[in-house]
Amino acid sequence: MKPVGLDPQCQECMAGAVERIARLHELPAERRNALLAEVRALVAGAPAGTVMPQVARGLGKILTAYLGTNDPFRELKQDANRRAAELAPELRGRLRQAADPFAAATRLALAGNVMDFAYRDAPDLLAAIDRLADGPLGIDDTESLRAELSLAREVLYLGDNAGEIWCDRLFLERFPPNVAVTFAVRSAPALNDATLADAAQTGIDELARVIPSGSDAPGTLPELLTAEARLLFDGADVVIAKGQGNFEALYGRVTRPLYFLFIVKCAHVEKIVGHPVGTGILWRWEPPAAG
Repeated sequence: MKPVGLDPQCQECMAGAVERIARLHELPAERRNALLAEVRALVAGAPAGTVMPQVARGLGKILTAYLGTNDPFRELKQDANRRAAELAPELRGRLRQAADPFAAATRLALAGNVMDFAYRDAPDLLAAIDRLADGPLGIDDTESLRAELSLAREVLYLGDNAGEIWCDRLFLERFPPNVAVTFAVRSAPALNDATLADAAQTGIDELARVIPSGSDAPGTLPELLTAEARLLFDGADVVIAKGQGNFEALYGRVTRPLYFLFIVKCAHVEKIVGHPVGTGILWRWEPPAAG
């Protein structure tokens, strides 16, 4: 099983994200073109076997040089957290009224994955929730996750984007009371991914211990895990990896089972999971047996 390596479309995807950042910061055309040229060269020069989060880590260094900040989405992340917080009472009410609150919470967590404004315009979270509420998922291991959580003592939840983590918080509220959850965020700004500051805005520390993962890429790269995060990753009863960035960082690159929870966002990942762009995935993935 090969990792999610780079595809020719990856260069255009990253260039699109950089265009958004350049417009946000009103970068002059000449500087914007130079920035895009560096980004395209970065992707084109990536060694064989590189995964997108590794390349995007290099992007962060380039953006800092051009923009004078290591957190170009800071204001948008804060706004996403505020908008999600405003919706939280309504969403919590929906879960209380659901016939199966846990299953509904998994769909809500999935819908939150549309909050990825590094690569697209401001998403309609409620529309995504309505779309995913009753429709089938591409891969649906909800019952497996429910069963494992009922027996688990320790869970590691690898977070994804700002704003989205409000949906993760509502999902955690539906976990069994016997579970001790650790919620891992990025150790430094990485596009619109959640950091400790974003987690603090959600109050997610009321439900879980929040730690930096060690990764400063838009994905939890296993080679960057802190010693604490590595122990948890290896030893937790259940690991949930949220978002396509975590899928790209971990699929085929680790030796333990994981739950991947994300919406398919590109044709490259579509080919790997066998389900079209826009499909929700809740997948208990296991690495192939040795030999």
